[in-house]
Amino acid sequence: MGVAASVLLRPSPLTSASTAAGRLFREFSGVVHEVAKALDDRHGDEAVTALERARHLDGQLHEFRGVLEQADESVRLVPTYWHMRPALARWRVADRPLEFAVRNVRVLARDAVRVIDLEPHPPDGLSAATEQLASAAHAVEQQLEAGGERSRAEKAVLRAAGLATLVAEPRATMPVSAMVAEIRATATDLLETSGLYHETAVTKVRQAAGELTQEGVTTT
Repeated sequence: MGVAASVLLRPSPLTSASTAAGRLFREFSGVVHEVAKALDDRHGDEAVTALERARHLDGQLHEFRGVLEQADESVRLVPTYWHMRPALARWRVADRPLEFAVRNVRVLARDAVRVIDLEPHPPDGLSAATEQLASAAHAVEQQLEAGGERSRAEKAVLRAAGLATLVAEPRATMPVSAMVAEIRATATDLLETSGLYHETAVTKVRQAAGELTQEGVTTT
């Protein structure tokens, strides 16, 4: 049996890549949601559980990369799969920013443990910003899966960044400021998954709070 023929025995490359990406994004969003809940409940043990869960995201990322590599090979060898190239290209673009996002979420969970441990009254807006980040990750997955317009996902991500920034203004303790910085950094990573240049993503994140303020949004 030839190589191309054996490749045809594998599952659809695009389906495999999308399934692996979906598992990664679901676990990613789940970790962030768990962090938000821990902040809401002021429950340190919940935050520690979220941190342990975050440490396993690397395994999901490794699995996604392995599946994506095999999918690329299948598409390269089998002409009937060539129409899948644009969709797989979206996942390839997202790969490196997702690595950074996974790393930042691990730090985010660790920062949440510190906030709950050191802050008698963490700002309410911090859990709201974190929960919005979980929703934003889901929106990004949907956008990458479907392709096309990214405005809905971008808006969701920037709302998370903006809400976090508003929490830090005008004064915030060091533990809260550290967590705000991680939400903003993760938001930047999520923006870059769709191919946005880093400088552009950073600028949008910096402007997000101002745009929310113009809309009348506050964290109180």
